[in-house]
Amino acid sequence: MSQFDGLGARFVLALTLTLTLGGCTAAKPKSSLPPEDGVTATGDCDTVFGVPSTESGFHVGECNAIDYATNPPCAGHHYAVWADYKEYAVTVPAGYWVHSIEHGGVAFLYGCNPKEDTVCETMIGQVRTYMTGLPLDPKCTLPTRNRTLMLPHPELGAPFAAVVWGHYLRANCFDSSLVTALIETYYGENYEDTCAAGFDPTAAPKDCGAP
Repeated sequence: MSQFDGLGARFVLALTLTLTLGGCTAAKPKSSLPPEDGVTATGDCDTVFGVPSTESGFHVGECNAIDYATNPPCAGHHYAVWADYKEYAVTVPAGYWVHSIEHGGVAFLYGCNPKEDTVCETMIGQVRTYMTGLPLDPKCTLPTRNRTLMLPHPELGAPFAAVVWGHYLRANCFDSSLVTALIETYYGENYEDTCAAGFDPTAAPKDCGAP
């Protein structure tokens, strides 16, 4: 039975109603995800659905360096503690937030610098508004509203990415309709479908995760 047959279904239903009844980007129609081939660019943002990862995920020592098969990371080894679901203004070692998406969450990454690029700053504002408009996840306990987080990822090589366990979108800008399609398909669908407060990785050592 799909996780969406229970609590996850209520999140997706609430997401649909939010977008339909006046939440963020309500005017955009529902979109289908592009081919998951890593090359087909879709829509105004040239969004590409990356080739899915089949990496196994095991716990490694906290702050150990981890090599990932995809950019952005979307599966694989990670630390035993996960990053809190919120917005971060500084980079976070992937070992923390990869664990967050293993719990059925979504990470919004940006590879641009908002301090140097006003277009980037505007895009981050759009993602922030989108996150604010997402419904409460019934598996989460306040102050955690749902399993989403946003953070800079300078090595991304693209302005934006949305990442769930095993899958990711990379794009030149934020396409809310395709991100919604990703969430409707994969949110809460991983083998660890749980929501709990995590760790604030900004407290980690400065060289955490470095080779």
